[in-house]
Amino acid sequence: MLHRSVIITVLLLLVLVFFSLPVEAETLCHYAGPDISPEFVKLTNFTVIGPANLKEGDTITVNFTLENFGQVDLTLPKREFLRLPNGRMV
Repeated sequence: MLHRSVIITVLLLLVLVFFSLPVEAETLCHYAGPDISPEFVKLTNFTVIGPANLKEGDTITVNFTLENFGQVDLTLPKREFLRLPNGRMV
C-alpha cells in the first residue's frame, strides 16, 4: 500500500511541474498610445502576445485599455472594427 501511494505522489508532482512550466509566448505587437478617436475614446496599452511563429490553430492574447475621454456618455456598438496602430482595419 505504501508503494502505491509513493507512485501516486510522484505522478502528481510531475503533473504539477509540467503545468507550471512557462509557455513560450512573446510580445508580437505593442502600442503604448495614447490614440484618441474622433469620439474621444482613448486607446492605450495595446499588446498582442503569442507564439513567435504563429501557425493555424494557435492562440494569441490581445490586451488594451479604452477610456471615454469625452464629456458625454458613450455606448459602444455590439460589433466594432478595430484599426491597428499600423492603420490596418480588422
